[in-house]
Amino acid sequence: PVPLIVSIAGLRHGGAAKFLSTLLRFKLVYHDNTKYDGYRLTWFGYDVLALRALAARGAVDSVGRKIGEGKESDVYEGVRASDGRRVVVKLHRLGKTSFKAIKNLRDYLDGRRSAGNWLNMARLAAKREWDFMSCLWEDGGLA
Repeated sequence: PVPLIVSIAGLRHGGAAKFLSTLLRFKLVYHDNTKYDGYRLTWFGYDVLALRALAARGAVDSVGRKIGEGKESDVYEGVRASDGRRVVVKLHRLGKTSFKAIKNLRDYLDGRRSAGNWLNMARLAAKREWDFMSCLWEDGGLA
């Protein structure tokens, strides 16, 4: 709901409307006013947030071409400017296609009944994969 967005963002109502209009124009959010006037984050919007977080950490500075695509994720090449190192950026897409049974097949929920939504499921899957890759790296394996 828009009032919740306004309160979380700390913006004036008019400022929030302009901001939401810009996000909507770039397809970072989806506007739904069937039951109430509300917005939801799109997969593209979630990708932008993830890339912003990675850039803020210094993990990646630019993203290039897509080097892989599957039912669960899209993989891109990237560059970290601090040392010029090439990196791989994997963006999870759980539930975007017809992969709806994942809640029953995977143990991402750790005993919880619901993850809330598909974006959160993608976040949980990415965190779990990061944890596994970190363990491999620490043990001297290639990750």
